Amino acid sequence: MVVEGLTGFVRTAISLNRLQGLAIGANQVEVSFLQFAYDTLMVCQASHKDIMVVKTILRCSELASGLKVNFHKSGIGVVGVESQQLLVFTDVLNCTQMFVPFKYLGLQVGGNPRKREFWKEFLDKVKKKLSKWKGKNLTFVDRVCLIKSVFTVVPLYCPFSKPQRWYAKS
Repeated sequence: MVVEGLTGFVRTAISLNRLQGLAIGANQVEVSFLQFAYDTLMVCQASHKDIMVVKTILRCSELASGLKVNFHKSGIGVVGVESQQLLVFTDVLNCTQMFVPFKYLGLQVGGNPRKREFWKEFLDKVKKKLSKWKGKNLTFVDRVCLIKSVFTVVPLYCPFSKPQRWYAKS
């Protein structure tokens, strides 16, 4: 319920043209925030006005919910903006600096997904999980079925620059 309140504040700010997201992709889809449980990634223009609106939204969310945003565990990152401007933004929000690439929900955001190094950590995690199944009483067919079912869901949580679909043949 708390996250829904924050979502409402962001949507209201956007509808009143107080906050502007970023147009992403060939279809220029405007993205202003991404949420998964209590993890929130806010995306806006690198302007003092938008940073003040973000701070206002977060403070209003605190007042409405009674919960506090831990700004010391929060971070701000910018693309195409001078480092001096980033310092101003971090002072306004009282948070740390983030640099691309960064992690969101345990996955790397930024970087080049065409390079092997980009996927190394993800593949290591998958291998680690798969290695736990070696001693289990699953047949080869059972393991293949389980792996396919897991891999069909993984792209829902991966940040791709273009929409991708993975299909498992049954």
